[in-house]
Amino acid sequence: MLVQDPAEAGHEGMPRAAISAEIADIVLPVQELAARLVELAQHKARLAPLMGSSSGEAKVSGDHEVALKRIFDLVRVRTGHDFSRYKRATILRRLARRMQLNHCTGLEQYVAYLREKPEEIQSLFDDLLISVTTFFRDPLAWESVRTQVIIPLVERSKPKQPIRVWVPGCATGEEAYTLAILFREEIARRDVHCDLVIFGSDVDQIALATARDGIYPNSIAADVSEQRLARYFRAEGDHYRVATEIRDCVVFAVHSVLRDPPFSKLHLISCRNLLIYLDRELQQQLQSVFRYGVRDDDTCSSAFRSRPTLSLRARRQAIPHLSRTGARRRTAREACTIAGYTTIAGDRRTTARSGLPLTPLGGRDPYRDARGAGAPDRAGR
Repeated sequence: MLVQDPAEAGHEGMPRAAISAEIADIVLPVQELAARLVELAQHKARLAPLMGSSSGEAKVSGDHEVALKRIFDLVRVRTGHDFSRYKRATILRRLARRMQLNHCTGLEQYVAYLREKPEEIQSLFDDLLISVTTFFRDPLAWESVRTQVIIPLVERSKPKQPIRVWVPGCATGEEAYTLAILFREEIARRDVHCDLVIFGSDVDQIALATARDGIYPNSIAADVSEQRLARYFRAEGDHYRVATEIRDCVVFAVHSVLRDPPFSKLHLISCRNLLIYLDRELQQQLQSVFRYGVRDDDTCSSAFRSRPTLSLRARRQAIPHLSRTGARRRTAREACTIAGYTTIAGDRRTTARSGLPLTPLGGRDPYRDARGAGAPDRAGR
């Protein structure tokens, strides 16, 4: 993002807001911004072969693969996080952005730049952590989760046994708070006494700081209804703060789903912001992680992702003309596709063509304590 220097702006509020939100990449006087914009456009043209086609496919040559490995090594040594098994198209787009900003026209040149300026490694790491999330993103998916997962969980809740939810890759917290709101609404509707604990985890400490604060701009009014804004948020100047009732349900902690032991004894795992960026092999690896995390009794244990796995019956009730595919093993699975979502019902061992875990999930938990070895407790320790 290019931002005009507030010192010369006629109305400095907007540029200062962009700078304070830490989303400004370049801050310059207007005349210099124009020249820099032309320069960025020229750099983008040179980097086009590296970024791949508009279809999202990225072909990496042998030389580029060697340079990528060096970049991954530098990032891993400094941050402890390994991006080598993220989808190449995503990685290359983010690399191209950093290379544009730093006047690098090739990967080898960027490797040299990273070694010369180690602080750039942290900037690259922050860019690679994609925090794209909003409250109630995709209302149709959330309504299905409410009716097919949240309502049964609240119905079957037991005294002194909290409902435990995990949101890996929670970014700035909107998804975790959305779940908290939906659960609280159902608990209030049924007038039951039910504890709720939602664990939001991420490796992005800056995003987690926003999540812990629970402060969001007024623009969330486009995604949250007036009734929910009034009930679950507090207006404070030009932003909203999450109400204490909702904030107290959610625990945020720095945690890598790819590296650290999982949370355990869970009723629900919601992972929408991470899996689509990982390669197929790593997605399948996370299937085992999620199986370890959910409860042994299979009581409405579920996981939904970028393509939520939801009840086939609910889909048919909503849209009677749904067609059925993948019926080679009808006793084990029934699958259909609607509005870009893959819907699966049946055997928990079944895996969709995407190679991701399906609901209901189950499996024995190797961790005997209530939290899982090494996983943060309710206080975030």
